[in-house]
Amino acid sequence: MDIKSLLDRLLQLEIAMRDLYGFLAAVFKDEREAAALFVRLRAQEERHANLVKYQRRLVAHNPHRFRDVLTDVGDVDAVLASIHAFRSTDVRPSLGEAIDLAAELEGSAAERIHGSVVARSNPELAGLMAALGGEDDVHRRLLEELHDRILEQRHTA
Repeated sequence: MDIKSLLDRLLQLEIAMRDLYGFLAAVFKDEREAAALFVRLRAQEERHANLVKYQRRLVAHNPHRFRDVLTDVGDVDAVLASIHAFRSTDVRPSLGEAIDLAAELEGSAAERIHGSVVARSNPELAGLMAALGGEDDVHRRLLEELHDRILEQRHTA
C-alpha cells in the first residue's frame, strides 16, 4: 500500500480513538476517575493524530525518502467498525464494558502497526515511531488498572 494512503487510514484510526475517548468521558462524567482517564487518553490520541499528520507532511515533502509498504489494513478497518458499532447503539454501556472495549482496542494490531509501518517505509524514523507503540501499552495498562479498581470497589461496597 502506498505510504500516503496508509497514513490517511491511520489518521482515521487515531481520530476515531480520540473521539471514542471524548465520548466515554462525556458518558461517564459522574465517574470522576474514569472520566479523568478518558480525557487524558483523548488528549494522547490527539497527539497521535498530530504525529500522523506530521508524518504525512514528511512524506509529502520527501516522497523519495519513503517507500510503499506491504501491510494488511484489515485490523484498522475492524477497529474502526468496532468503534462505530459501539457508538451507534442506543444502549448506554456499563463502565466495565467501556473499559474492556478501550483496552481491547489499545491492544489491537491496528494500534501497533502505526510505528512499524512508518519505520519500514523509512528505517531512519524507527526510534521515533517506537515511542508511539509504547504509549499504547501504557494506555492499555491504565485501562486495565482502572477496571480492576472499579471491580474491587464494587465488591467491597
